[in-house]
Amino acid sequence: MLPKISIGKLAYLKLVDVPTNFSWSYFRNNDQSTGDIVFSQLHTLSISFKASEEATETQETLSKWRKPTENSGTIAKVQFPMLESLKVSEMPEMTDLRFDDVFPTHMRRLVFTNNVCRQDMFKNCPIRSVDKVYAKLKPSGAHAADGFYSCTNFLFGKLTSTEFSYFVVDIEGIQFRPEMTAWDSLLDLEIGKIRNTDVLDLLLRTTNLVNLYIKNAVCTKSAFDPSFDLDKWSAVSVQNVYISGQQRSGVKDLFVNTAKNMLLRARSLKGFYGLPSMVSTLKPFIEEFKEH
Repeated sequence: MLPKISIGKLAYLKLVDVPTNFSWSYFRNNDQSTGDIVFSQLHTLSISFKASEEATETQETLSKWRKPTENSGTIAKVQFPMLESLKVSEMPEMTDLRFDDVFPTHMRRLVFTNNVCRQDMFKNCPIRSVDKVYAKLKPSGAHAADGFYSCTNFLFGKLTSTEFSYFVVDIEGIQFRPEMTAWDSLLDLEIGKIRNTDVLDLLLRTTNLVNLYIKNAVCTKSAFDPSFDLDKWSAVSVQNVYISGQQRSGVKDLFVNTAKNMLLRARSLKGFYGLPSMVSTLKPFIEEFKEH
């Protein structure tokens, strides 16, 4: 057990390999048994949970210190009145880290990586604007889609004056519905396996997108249907597209034809990058595109 520290003077706090049974009650003062836990000078907080550890306690047990006393009648909270930068990694579904605690309405930086998306995660969160956001969401569980869209609606809808420097999402396994979220603030997007038609629907809603990264792209004939409405690509604003992963030989021609049509129609596109064999096939079209 680590010695008790005076949290009132902390300006920077980094916690790594945090167990799932973590509780903020550890940071109570020796003479404090009830009430809020106040990090009055903290401006940078980084919490990284143990990625492979399974939850062993219920939410009620983890947050039992928050229960209202007979005298106060109010739920105890953790206060971060001066916080500027928050990084949370590998956050499990059950944890004492809650976003309805006391945070400033404006923050400088939010990094949110590989965290389970719960539907109520950002309910009553006081943060209203962040200068820069890096988010990597991990949909999981029986209600993965509900949690995913709840989180993205907070990040893209309720936060204002925000520059989304990077957003990573692998939505395989859930129904992707781009219309569920306003993506206008997004600058960079990295996405996992996704159907070609879904990429277009997403790009039509990312009006300020600069870079699109598609990782582990798996092409199927259904993903590159010849009837795909290519004329819509003229409304796309993305500037650079990066595609990696193995392409099935049986659909190589369909993929190349789709890429060519995208290059010719997406007038804002400046660069198209992928497997060496694919790029060499597309090179004449890329050069022609650049000349125009």
